[in-house]
Amino acid sequence: MRGLALIVVAAGVVAALLAGQARAESPPPLSFELSTGYGYVLCQATAPALVEKSGQSCEITQNYGGTAWCIEKKSVKGPTPIAQSCTISQTSTTRANFAYVIQIAEHRGGASPQSTTQTATVEQGNTVRTNNSSVTQIAKQALGRLLDADGDDWGFPVYSDNVEQVQNASQLADVCQGGVEGCHSSVGMLSHNNSGVIQKQWQTEQAAANVSLSQEQNTDTPPLCAATANPANVCANVDQNSSLLASGRNKESLSQLYVQLQHARGKGTTTTDQRQGGANIFSGGLAHEIAQVGGGVANITTGQNSFQFQKAANVGALFQKQDPRISKDPFSAQTGAAGSLWTGKERAFQFQLEDGVFTPSFGGQRALLSYDATSVGGSISADLLVKQNDEPAETESCGPTTSCHILLDCTNAEPDVDLSISEYTSTQVCSREVD
Repeated sequence: MRGLALIVVAAGVVAALLAGQARAESPPPLSFELSTGYGYVLCQATAPALVEKSGQSCEITQNYGGTAWCIEKKSVKGPTPIAQSCTISQTSTTRANFAYVIQIAEHRGGASPQSTTQTATVEQGNTVRTNNSSVTQIAKQALGRLLDADGDDWGFPVYSDNVEQVQNASQLADVCQGGVEGCHSSVGMLSHNNSGVIQKQWQTEQAAANVSLSQEQNTDTPPLCAATANPANVCANVDQNSSLLASGRNKESLSQLYVQLQHARGKGTTTTDQRQGGANIFSGGLAHEIAQVGGGVANITTGQNSFQFQKAANVGALFQKQDPRISKDPFSAQTGAAGSLWTGKERAFQFQLEDGVFTPSFGGQRALLSYDATSVGGSISADLLVKQNDEPAETESCGPTTSCHILLDCTNAEPDVDLSISEYTSTQVCSREVD
């Protein structure tokens, strides 16, 4: 049923996108295409087009514009890695460009480890017609018994002596929209650029052990989000360009969701290790970079949300670590006409519990949120929030302003560099930077 739910969500996303772009040609019925088997790829475009499809990989080139669809779905059980790739390149002087990318990857239990990689690249060039791109990436990984809504339904847990669970996921969306001389150029682009990016990751680990239990989620260092940015498990780069001499509008809407849940049960003396985030502090998390140049009104809306839960019951020595990084990277910038808007929100929630009680003295939590943006012709407003265990929520904000550089760095029982439990403290400390 969970796989079907993902299919319904994806179909709804595409239906909404197409409703907003009424001039685009209609794709095949997704409710049918995405429900056929455990793996499927729809790699299709209006003519003329060069289409290359292999496994969970799709490449489309359209030198005269049109509409392109890359829809990939893969569902497996066990340690088989999933790698999905979509590349769409469109150039036109007579027709609007429409690119639709949907990637759905699902690991449904089985043996550890689980690994997912999703990559989407859209490059569009035009002159007097619009560039339109929609990218949706959904990755879901589950090890052990799946939980009910309250997260406490164990049924009859099966105990093993030693258990190790590992999950890693990486998502990258690169969108570039501009003129026919190259998508990074605004030369000759007199019309509008529209882009939407949705990225979601769910990771669930649940296990019961007699002697030792290890749970890891996104502990491998992911690729750099951009050449000048930090590594990130959820990454989006958007570059939109229209002529400064015309009234072409640039619009970007971005949503990133990051959910991690670990649930461990022991026999009273079970050594338990739960880790969410990179082996080194802030070697993963969520990031994006957006650049807009144009003579018309521009708009940027971003939302980034991270939820991390670690629960342990009836265990012995316990180690817990959480450290997501959420950022809008420093080269994000906007140039547009008067009235341009830029709004952003970042939220990080971290919870660690032992036998139903918050356990700051046994774990390390750290959340680093940053938002860096400059606008010429527009107004920026951004809000940051961190909530750790039962501590009060910490916030920081900027705007309305033309330049926003804020940081919120909170630690709650942070371990030292060598992750020694003896160095833990039990007090939340938050530092801020506002420029």
